[in-house]
Amino acid sequence: ASILPTQVNSLWKRFLKLLRLLPKHERYYGSNRVQISTKSDYKGFYGFDLYGKTLNKINAFEKMKPGEIIYGEIIGAGVQGNYTYGRVDQHFVLFDVKVLQPDDTLKWLLPEEVEVYAKERGFDFVPMLYRGPFSKEICHELTKGPSVYAPEQKIREGIAIKSRFEYNDTAMPSHKKCLKWLGEEYLGQKNLTEFH
Repeated sequence: ASILPTQVNSLWKRFLKLLRLLPKHERYYGSNRVQISTKSDYKGFYGFDLYGKTLNKINAFEKMKPGEIIYGEIIGAGVQGNYTYGRVDQHFVLFDVKVLQPDDTLKWLLPEEVEVYAKERGFDFVPMLYRGPFSKEICHELTKGPSVYAPEQKIREGIAIKSRFEYNDTAMPSHKKCLKWLGEEYLGQKNLTEFH
């Protein structure tokens, strides 16, 4: 979900700007492949606006400030096959935040800053399992066992590994230094709902 300065990218928006009726910011949400305006009547894959419904339920846009983009995952019944994470509804869990800078670039918050952001703004946040130097052995062990978020989910999907201090990738400014390590048990299942 994002609240970013309105882009004057259509004739209609130019007209509104001329009349001084163009809003200063626009609200959008979606997924990696879908970008939806909050004014849309999007139905999509699920037959209803899963993204909008879930974000509205937690008042996501009221918790955000202009110039912010939040990233997370929608979990719960009907979203990821058998992975309900103990929920009978759909729920948003925050894992990353980008903030618009004075020079109009976007910068990722550091992992610990995202955790503070989530607590201050009232977002549910993915569990932090380990802080410390990178260890392949520790990371491998952390991919095993039940979900930490919802222990009744017997197989852990995996973990995200993030650079603690240099999270923004200076070589590719829109990227971050993060990877996802999927659990062997998760990968061994049939009928996965995601392609990794």
